[in-house]
Amino acid sequence: MKHKAWLSILLAVLLVISMTACGGTAADGTAPSEQPASAAGSPESTAAESAEQEAAEPEPSEITLNGDSVTAPDAVVNGTVVTIVKGGDYRISGTLNDGQIIVDAGGEDDVCLILDGADITCTTSAPIYVKKADLVNIWVAEGTENTVTDGVQYILAEGEDEPDAAIFSKDDLAIVQGGSLTVHGNYNMAIHSKDSLMLESNITADAVGDGVKGKDAVYVSGGSLKITAGGDGIQSNNDAEGGDVFLQDGEITIDAGCDGIKAEHSIEITGGTICITAQEDGLKAKNTIGGGQILMRDGELTVDSQQDGIQSDGTLSIEGGTIGISTLGGSANAPAHKGDFFGGPPGWFNDTTAEDETASAKGVKSLYDMTISGGRLMIDSYDDAIHSDASVTISGDADIGIAAGDDAIHANDHLTIESGNVQITQCYEGLEAVFIDILGGDIYLKSDDDGMNANGAEMFGPMGSMMGITDTLEDANTYLHIAGGNVVVNAAGDGLDSNGFLFIEGGTTYVSGPSNSMNGSLDCGSSAQVNGGTVMAFGASGMDENFGSNSTQPALKCVFNVSLAGDAPLTLADSEGNVLVEFQIDEPDKKYNSVVISCPELTVGKTYTLTCGEESVEIELTDTITAVRQTAAGSSETSSSGWGFGPGGGPGGGPGGPPGF
Repeated sequence: MKHKAWLSILLAVLLVISMTACGGTAADGTAPSEQPASAAGSPESTAAESAEQEAAEPEPSEITLNGDSVTAPDAVVNGTVVTIVKGGDYRISGTLNDGQIIVDAGGEDDVCLILDGADITCTTSAPIYVKKADLVNIWVAEGTENTVTDGVQYILAEGEDEPDAAIFSKDDLAIVQGGSLTVHGNYNMAIHSKDSLMLESNITADAVGDGVKGKDAVYVSGGSLKITAGGDGIQSNNDAEGGDVFLQDGEITIDAGCDGIKAEHSIEITGGTICITAQEDGLKAKNTIGGGQILMRDGELTVDSQQDGIQSDGTLSIEGGTIGISTLGGSANAPAHKGDFFGGPPGWFNDTTAEDETASAKGVKSLYDMTISGGRLMIDSYDDAIHSDASVTISGDADIGIAAGDDAIHANDHLTIESGNVQITQCYEGLEAVFIDILGGDIYLKSDDDGMNANGAEMFGPMGSMMGITDTLEDANTYLHIAGGNVVVNAAGDGLDSNGFLFIEGGTTYVSGPSNSMNGSLDCGSSAQVNGGTVMAFGASGMDENFGSNSTQPALKCVFNVSLAGDAPLTLADSEGNVLVEFQIDEPDKKYNSVVISCPELTVGKTYTLTCGEESVEIELTDTITAVRQTAAGSSETSSSGWGFGPGGGPGGGPGGPPGF
């Protein structure tokens, strides 16, 4: 991402400052005179080195706060305002009732402020105000408690709107070490740097505005950060160059009145534990000058938001870590879907919900491509769980659990699942995109309407394949393609629905489709083709379809003359009693009477037995695509229709053609 090289340089500088600029203060927060001698070398050389070190690294200059007065021999004191005008290390201790620590040094000067039991209040401006320096390092001494508090109203120069935070810096600012720092931003923000801000300490910040802000970048690399903000929790807002948030380590807790973390350009998470409660988006990266990227490689992230959990105006990539997201009360809080086509059921043409009038409350959302190649992602969303205005790709060892009030996974263009584990326990529609490719992975989904829906517009509709327009993925305007993986679909609407073409050439696919006859377990707008893999799809017979005659792997469809129970296993055996396919949805209340089966073991000219509970039908496979109807116990008649029993449902799970026979 942008500024990574620059950030590495900054961190290297901060490391040097941590070891030298603060008077050689040790990693445990002890002052130079308290540091232990080196264990290496002889006593004589150790003593000489210690003496040389003490001579080269003088003690910090003392700034003592005495309530309504200040003692600061190496700074300029004017009443209760202390101004530091040169680089160096300054130890600040005591209480300042109403005053300021101002840094106004040279542009090349590095200044280190060592907070050592300091309580600083200023009622009319920023208690700590960095006007000018190269870099300011606030060192929170180990084992100390420190507080910075501003007032509710600042007195600013005419035409000025800064400072605007209890700790305010016009230059790069770092707050490090293991003491405790509490910052009260009663005027606006708690901590604000006009350049870059690095945090690696134990900080509690509350603010009426944004909590923590670094214009160019915010970098959290350790410690504990607790933020309560009326605005955004963490913000980086440089819209020209920068505007990045990097979270590498530490424990971060945010309760925000607006967005939890907002970056003008990018957000990168490589570690740490992050817990966000937000009244708007949890994480948000805006698309400014090609930005908008969000990347998570590791760490733990928990988001409870009233709008989108994670929103990227650009690309979004999840490579690792653990993510838990709840939006707007979760899927249980989502309104019911309803149809508006002559009072039809959900899924009929212009389906609507009350969600149409509310703000977006999606789990993970990107305006451009989204990739999930690792990590564990658990989403309970009011709206879509995973949504991209472009494409979604799931691969690697991604482990995804979803409960959604609307679509589980939605892409406006391409949805590809290459591998991983996707478990969808609640949604309206499961997988929805113009092009859907299932190439691998383990997928289970339960939906209130369509299980999978390729929702693009096929120009010639059901007549396309009959006219010989296309039988290939490359030429299809919209398709649902399964070439691998283990897929289980439990749908109240269409099980597998494509407005264009349905291609199955690999994997194992089990579909428990609808009990109502207004939908089908298989539904396509042009043609359905099976060239490999194992498929077992069952549901109501009213709109159910079979595979088309252009298939190269045999398939059969059987319509029973009785309703079958969903909790009884359905098996297909050959003439020697070998079970070829078996599936049980284990839902006693779900009834069906239509079954479509295709598997590599099927051979034209042979006879098979299809059994569910006490119902059993013998079926002779007379052609590559065979359709039969049970006429009496154990017997059946063959349909002459290549489609089996009618063209099935229309676009998007809408009403289909008339049932066959």
